[in-house]
Amino acid sequence: MASGRAQLQAVADAAALSAAGLLPDPEAARSTALQVAAANMPAATFGQVLTAEDIAIGRWDPGTHNLLTDDPNPDSVKVSTRRSSANGNSLGTFLIWLLGVSRLDVGAEAIATMAVVPSGCNGGLFAKGSAETGSNNTFDSNFCLHANDGLKTGSQNDFASGVSVTMHDLSDLDVGSSNTGIYEVAEVGSHEFTLIPQVNTMIQAMRAADFSALPPFITKGPVYMDRIRNDDVLVPGTLYIVEGTVSTKTGVVWNDIAIVAGGEVSIGSDNRFWNVVIATDHRLGTGSATVVGEPGYCNTGVFSVYLMSRQRLRFGSSNPLAGVLAISEANIETGSGNDARQYVYGEAGGDVRTNSHNIFSGCPQGNLRSQTAIILPPRQGRGLALVR
Repeated sequence: MASGRAQLQAVADAAALSAAGLLPDPEAARSTALQVAAANMPAATFGQVLTAEDIAIGRWDPGTHNLLTDDPNPDSVKVSTRRSSANGNSLGTFLIWLLGVSRLDVGAEAIATMAVVPSGCNGGLFAKGSAETGSNNTFDSNFCLHANDGLKTGSQNDFASGVSVTMHDLSDLDVGSSNTGIYEVAEVGSHEFTLIPQVNTMIQAMRAADFSALPPFITKGPVYMDRIRNDDVLVPGTLYIVEGTVSTKTGVVWNDIAIVAGGEVSIGSDNRFWNVVIATDHRLGTGSATVVGEPGYCNTGVFSVYLMSRQRLRFGSSNPLAGVLAISEANIETGSGNDARQYVYGEAGGDVRTNSHNIFSGCPQGNLRSQTAIILPPRQGRGLALVR
């Protein structure tokens, strides 16, 4: 029975998403939903699991969680799949026939909407899981914050006009006290996580010494090392392939360096690095008061620092961040007091967590280009999202 319901749910999800993509043409949407259901659960095998009467079209109201079927501008499709006695295809039972039940009615429902996708993101943090902010953070200048599973805020955060805060379901928005502007900028939306697969791609390319995947400031090497420690001198322009850990304490300056590591990367406090690519199979983190990226980034529009991690990626506290691309297959986290007013773009396969007193915004002209094989996806138009 459980597998029967799961199969109906999968078909409902697929049919609703496919149909919503054809709105505002209701006939095309209905026709596509029926075709998807028939292709995945053929009537000859399963009976009629979806009829035209089981498809509703309207506008999704995220505030009330209702589909308004009388709205003249539909943006959503509701699909109800079923195996029932009325349809002549109820689900046969196993074992519970001993209780006198030989057939069961089973159904599933999905609603897909043409959700607003963040448009013109001037930097952003995007989580496949959830997002959580501490208190007294500032989000400004069309910065985008997206979490599939919703956002929880602390208190006294400021969300400026033009900022985009999106999630799959607005019921997953949990707002603390005295947050300015959050309800004006929060909406249903989705994000295509195109950069997370690049973590594996870049790690493999760097280990293979594929310089075509690296910025043009990397021209030498590779140099193989067991590990990198605080007193190791790295030569600008060089690719380093490290078997173990990378660890610095204070006073280290790196520029024009690429590192791929098998172990944890730990960059201490009061360091400075720019024109740097770091990728690791492990965790990656910075301490406090470390300058990450090159001030003046907004005059060039070219990423200065590329950070990629299979595990947690964490910025400490009081770090100036400028022109930073951060990608983690797990979580992205920040401490407090980070100044990210010159473009940070991060994708997390897990959650995004920011502490307090951080500033997130972008450059007036936005990001112009990337000098590696990693290209930012366009953030414009509309996309699809399941809302129920």
